[in-house]
Amino acid sequence: MTWVVGAPTMFGYGIGISDVRVTLEDGSQHDCLQKMYPVGRFMAMGFAGSVRIGFAMLEELSSLLGAAGEDQMWNPNDVAEWWPEDAPLTF
Repeated sequence: MTWVVGAPTMFGYGIGISDVRVTLEDGSQHDCLQKMYPVGRFMAMGFAGSVRIGFAMLEELSSLLGAAGEDQMWNPNDVAEWWPEDAPLTF
């Protein structure tokens, strides 16, 4: 079971944590994989499930969010609205 948790702090920052365990095809389990990554200015993404698909989605979202300039950032609510429609196009 994978878990990824994010929360704001009272200091104006956010905290994100996740587990690091993966299960291989042979059923063995290893604690070895970071599952939360920055994808844009002030935004991070965590994934569960297929590692291949997770990294493909990270790469695609990072590319889309990279369009913001140095003095700009994305509204997380807006990204949450349009990302589900764009995510399947990654595959």
